[in-house]
Amino acid sequence: MLPTVSRFLARERELEVLGRRLSDAANGRGGVVAISGPPGVGGTRLARQVAQMARAQGMAVTWGECREGLLDLPFGALAEAIETGALAMPPGQVMSDLGSDAGTILRICPGLAEVLPTLVPAVPLEPVDERLRLRDAVAAWLGRLAARAPLLVVLDEFQLADGDLRGMVEHMGRRLRTLPVLMLTVSSIAPAAKPRARKAGARVTKPKGVLDALPLEGLDVGAVAALLGTASDKPVMPATVELIQAVAHGNPLLSVELFRHMADEGLLPAPGSRGLPAPDALPQTIADVVAWRVARLPVASRAAFNVLAAFPRGATATMVAAVTAVVRSRAIEALDGLLADSLVTFDEAEQRYAVPHPSIRAALLDAMTPLVRAHLYRRLAEVVEATAGDERRQKAGELA
Repeated sequence: MLPTVSRFLARERELEVLGRRLSDAANGRGGVVAISGPPGVGGTRLARQVAQMARAQGMAVTWGECREGLLDLPFGALAEAIETGALAMPPGQVMSDLGSDAGTILRICPGLAEVLPTLVPAVPLEPVDERLRLRDAVAAWLGRLAARAPLLVVLDEFQLADGDLRGMVEHMGRRLRTLPVLMLTVSSIAPAAKPRARKAGARVTKPKGVLDALPLEGLDVGAVAALLGTASDKPVMPATVELIQAVAHGNPLLSVELFRHMADEGLLPAPGSRGLPAPDALPQTIADVVAWRVARLPVASRAAFNVLAAFPRGATATMVAAVTAVVRSRAIEALDGLLADSLVTFDEAEQRYAVPHPSIRAALLDAMTPLVRAHLYRRLAEVVEATAGDERRQKAGELA
């Protein structure tokens, strides 16, 4: 089994830019930086590295993630981030920070009512006025939070954000410039078609909005060599690195998966040999690599892998067993096999297995026929409803 890649590599330019933004935020000049790039390019890993830098500098860090469709909360990742941060503080401090905005904030952070049961949501206004009131309330609350320590807020999977959240974040882009708060949005965006050549003298239109863009490109060949070195128990030959670079174009996730593919298929040449496959003989996309890996799995592991793809937050062995209609011990055996092959992760605290990357989840789901996917989601809903008990109302979005 190849080791899991955990070392952070390259991105020196991006880290330098974001390091300056952290320093600016610590001095009261915050804002919003929009990190974006193709799926698997490493936006989330970069944000995690920045979060480590922020904590080392004494900043508070809170993190939220947008989710698909009805699984998402109103105002998505931002609501999750600020609610999670608040729930980690003493109730008295939370009440003090909320101030007169408590009732307004409670409308998007209902979890606060668990620790502050005396709070009552504000009476809703007309939609336009409600949006303005909520934007002002969130900005004011972030400002009061950051008065104790500069704050970093990370909003992951931002490509799934709805219009309300995007409008809120654009508003934050203006308000946070005079506050010790830096907000990072992280988006995975499929590469667009190449634009037509621009005519001489034509004006270049800058994207609208107040967010500072930080696009991510693939790693250079040196960084890919270092990355593959962490995925191997021995040095990787330069010719192998160059072959993978020619196919993956520096995409970290695809580069590592291609290397694992070559190792499993016996395509890595011995020292001194030049017997490498042609670039077009290798899988060309993350979806291609995932399809190849799934085809090699035992039937039970393949079924468990597909089930986990449909659970964005992961699932327990009991849930997987119920959906796949096998005994729990058989499900655990299949899941542990996936874990040993670095195909899934395991959360000890919640006892949940999960597919570690959204791009791999998407590839698994896209490979299913509409009929198979419909049957899978029907079984998922039956299992979630059967195990929800008194929490059916809270799980309404997941069931839908």
